[in-house]
Amino acid sequence: MIGGGMMGRMFSDGESQSLPEPQSDEAMWFQRYCSQCHATPSPAAHTASEWPQVVGRMKQHMVSQGTAVPGRKQLQGIIAYVQRHGG
Repeated sequence: MIGGGMMGRMFSDGESQSLPEPQSDEAMWFQRYCSQCHATPSPAAHTASEWPQVVGRMKQHMVSQGTAVPGRKQLQGIIAYVQRHGG
């Protein structure tokens, strides 16, 4: 668990097909970047209004850990994706 902890459904690396729109760029970016440190969360784990703060916090964690950080286009796509499918 990172920061305030992850709540809700988490997907293992082999479950990316369980994500909504699994073949979309946004879903692939979400899977790629979010699975670096923990299982990929379900987009329904947070509400659309909560996701921007969660993604921002995770981006800061990626920076501090020296892992790959999404570029601006990917970050915006990830936020739009999780907001579209938020719980």
